[in-house]
Amino acid sequence: MKAKVVGIGIVVLVIVVGLVQLLRPLPNPQLTLQGAAESVVPGKAQFSFPGEGQSAVAVTGVGLMGATANQTPVPIASLTKMMTAYVVLKHHPLLEGEDGPTLTMTAEDEALYKKDKAAGDSVVKVVAGDKWTERQMLEGLMLPSGDNMAMTLAKWTAGSESAFIKEMNDTAKQLGMNNTTYADVSGVNPASRSTAVDQLKIADAAMQIPAFRDIVKEAQATLPGAGTVYNVDYFVGKNGIVGVKTGSTSQAGGCFVSAMYHNVGGKQVLMLGAVLGQHGGQPLMSALKANLTLLQEAGKYITTSSISKGTTVGSASVPWQSPVPLQTSEDATYIAFPGMTVTRKLVGNNLQVTAGEQKITVPLTQAEQLKKPSLKWRLMRLS
Repeated sequence: MKAKVVGIGIVVLVIVVGLVQLLRPLPNPQLTLQGAAESVVPGKAQFSFPGEGQSAVAVTGVGLMGATANQTPVPIASLTKMMTAYVVLKHHPLLEGEDGPTLTMTAEDEALYKKDKAAGDSVVKVVAGDKWTERQMLEGLMLPSGDNMAMTLAKWTAGSESAFIKEMNDTAKQLGMNNTTYADVSGVNPASRSTAVDQLKIADAAMQIPAFRDIVKEAQATLPGAGTVYNVDYFVGKNGIVGVKTGSTSQAGGCFVSAMYHNVGGKQVLMLGAVLGQHGGQPLMSALKANLTLLQEAGKYITTSSISKGTTVGSASVPWQSPVPLQTSEDATYIAFPGMTVTRKLVGNNLQVTAGEQKITVPLTQAEQLKKPSLKWRLMRLS
C-alpha cells in the first residue's frame, strides 16, 4: 500500500512539474548587435580659425564640427540681440509673412532713442506716435542693430528690462548655454558674456523660427520714421550668407554669427559659424571674412551616410533555435562629417542610430521567423 501511494505521488509530481514547465513564460528573444556600438566618422576637419579671439562651426541639427580651445566667456556686444529676438518671438510668435500686433511708440521710446544716439550707441530712429508692427520692431532690432529697440521690445514683452533679462538667462540655461550670462538686452553692457560655442546654440534655436530666418536674411527694410535701414551684416545675401548677427564694441571687438545653406545629397543643410573677439585692423570686417571662410571650409566636409535596406545589423536568438539575422526594412540616411560620433543600438524591432545630434530609427525585419519551441524543449528546459 505504501509503495502504491509513493508511486501515485511520483506520477502527480511528474504531472505537476510538466504543467509548470509548460506554463512557464518563454524567454524573450536576445538581440545582438552586429559590429561596433560606437564609431567615429573617419578623417579630421581642418579649419582656418583666426589667430585671435575664439571661433566655432556647427551644422544645425547635426552638431559641432569644430571650435577653438579657448571657450571662455567674453563680451559679445550685439550678438546679445539674438536672444532678445528669440525671447520676444517665444512670447509673440509670428507666422511666416505675418506682421504681428502693432505698438504705438511713446514719448519715452523717442527719448530713449535720442539718449542712446547721444551716447554713440547703435540705434534705430523712433518718433513718438508712429505705429510699428512686431516684425518692424524686430527688423529695427536685428538689421541696424537698434539698442533702443531692444529696450522697447523687452518692456513690451516682459514689463521691465530686469524681468526680460531674467528670462534671457533662464532660456540660456534651457538651451545648454552654460557659459553665457546676459546683463542687458542689447549687449552694450560688457557683462553680457558668452562663448562662440554657446552663441551657435542660440543661433541654432532662433534659426528654427521662420520669422527670425526671414528677418535676418534681409539686406534692408523700410521702417516708420526711420525710412530705409540697412543690415549691419554687409555679407548678407552675398556668397550664400543668410544671417545671422553682427556685434562690435571696444570691449568685445568684432563679432559675427553667420549662417549658410549647403546642399548635401539633395538636402539643404544649414551651417553656422561664430567668430568673437577680433580687435586688429577692421574688427567687424575681420569677423565677417573669417566666418565666410569657415563656412566655405565646412561645406567641403559635410557628406551623407546611408544604411541600405536589407543590411544585416544584428540577430535575434532564442535557446531552441539558431540566431536569426535582423535586417533593415528601409533605407536611412543621415548627415555626417569627420570626427562625428555615431552610436547604434537595437531596441525592439528597430535599429536606433544617433549621429551627432541626429536620431534615426530604422525598422527591422527578421530574415526568417522565430519558431515556437518544441514540446520536448519546453518540458526539458532548465532555465
